[in-house]
Amino acid sequence: MSLEQLVQNIDTQVANLDEKLAQCQQQLAGCDQKRQVFLEREITALKNTRTKLIKSRSLAVQAHKLRHNLEDDNAMTSARPNYWRIAAIILVAILASIATLLLT
Repeated sequence: MSLEQLVQNIDTQVANLDEKLAQCQQQLAGCDQKRQVFLEREITALKNTRTKLIKSRSLAVQAHKLRHNLEDDNAMTSARPNYWRIAAIILVAILASIATLLLT
């Protein structure tokens, strides 16, 4: 699932929770004491769930950014020349030059 799909899914869930929350708050205005306790618990649960969904969305975006940054870093690392290999080639060339000078 792409980041956009995940964020859209979470946003849809948050919108659904907002609708349920609004309905519960409307019902709370004109209900008896027994039903009021139930609705208050329901409202609290909906608010907690909404908060967790929003945090999940934020964490998903951060994780995506970190993954993207890591992929960029890995791409840059692999694009860099291998300095040890270059140093070894230069060393072999120098040794070959010295050997050539000594043998002539």
